[in-house]
Amino acid sequence: MKIIHLLIIALLISCSQKQPQQGAIEILEEETEVVITADLAEAAVKTIDQDQDFHEVINNLQMRTLPWIEHSNFDQFIDEADVKGINHQALKMTEVYPDFEPEGSRYEAMTSYRLDLSSNYFTVIVVYKLENYEMLSTLINYDMEGNVIDHVLVAYDEISTGMTQSASRISEDKITYHDIYWTEKKEIRQTDYKINYDGKIEKGDSQVLSEVFQNYTLILSALDELNLDMLQVKSDLMVYSAKPENMDQYILVIPEIVEEATEYFTLNSHVVIVDEISGKILQRFSESHEYNGWVSDAIGLTSIDIDTAPYMVTPGHRAFGVRVSFHGMSRVNPYDKESISLFVNFGDHLKRLLNAYTAVESRGEWDGSCEGVFTASKKVFIMSENQTDGLFDITVKNKINVSKSIEDENGECNAEDTNFTETSVLKYNGQEYIEHQ
Repeated sequence: MKIIHLLIIALLISCSQKQPQQGAIEILEEETEVVITADLAEAAVKTIDQDQDFHEVINNLQMRTLPWIEHSNFDQFIDEADVKGINHQALKMTEVYPDFEPEGSRYEAMTSYRLDLSSNYFTVIVVYKLENYEMLSTLINYDMEGNVIDHVLVAYDEISTGMTQSASRISEDKITYHDIYWTEKKEIRQTDYKINYDGKIEKGDSQVLSEVFQNYTLILSALDELNLDMLQVKSDLMVYSAKPENMDQYILVIPEIVEEATEYFTLNSHVVIVDEISGKILQRFSESHEYNGWVSDAIGLTSIDIDTAPYMVTPGHRAFGVRVSFHGMSRVNPYDKESISLFVNFGDHLKRLLNAYTAVESRGEWDGSCEGVFTASKKVFIMSENQTDGLFDITVKNKINVSKSIEDENGECNAEDTNFTETSVLKYNGQEYIEHQ
């Protein structure tokens, strides 16, 4: 058994001059046995074969799913096992960091992985520690031969002051970059980047979010309670409004990004009531994108609004609406729709009473020049004094316009409009409002 022991020691020395990770291999010699607690092939030191070519490296990197939130920081690399090697030679790091030196470098490799942004180029994120106090995550696009097309910083962390940090949300054709600075409050400067078809990256608009959102601190507090980061939210669709019956409370609608691609996204929905003074969520209603219909595709989701009209569903309970608008991109088959959902808070519970009811709709078919038929409808809610199952009925007046266009013998386009109104009633069935003709 001593011969076996000597062979194992010799093999370890020949693999690396560095010491193995503590606890990776433990050899206990007794009179008749040797105990090895980890496979010899997984011995402590991770080495990178710098002779691998670019495509070998690319094929061995793990793929991350989109949209990817890149927020690499020091807290993620506490254990040695979290640190992976990077083939700086194959990935041409000297072209990305001009002061990069392979030997004795100021840059210490942390990890690397791939993103599948396009079939026209390869995308890699590399994470390096710089002189023990800074950490850089860089997105790099390579052409099919492994040449660097473009690169951009997508995350940053530092431990010298602990006051600055950066992170990004990365999708197929864009990067949303958050530069975060902590003073009396958490300031975020958002910068948008466009990723072109050829892999080139263009810097776009930049804005300070505390200047965009009047109730910025309140929003951050609600997001923290929902365990969400601002990068996980489609901020251009997020809306809020004070409750008319209680101005110390705010209605906040948060669209959480689930999928995001070119001209496509899906959103989870969070409708919350927030106390203005404490910033705490008082009531909430959340729903998955699989059920709420918040999908933007050929029919694009264009806006979300809060409707604070006096929908008195009982003498002491006032509901509010969340309106979601959609727009079709077809020129010859135009389409627009606005749906409304009604919510009311009963004690500490926020309940949805009406689910995505079509309130406004217009559609048409025409030849792109003159002839066609267009139909538009707009529904108005009138609260009734009649009650069903404890809640007031809602009378719906649907104003409809039908317009027909015809080209006459002189080549002129003439339109004929027909207007009429239909009436229906929304009645509560103990769970939600249902329409009755």
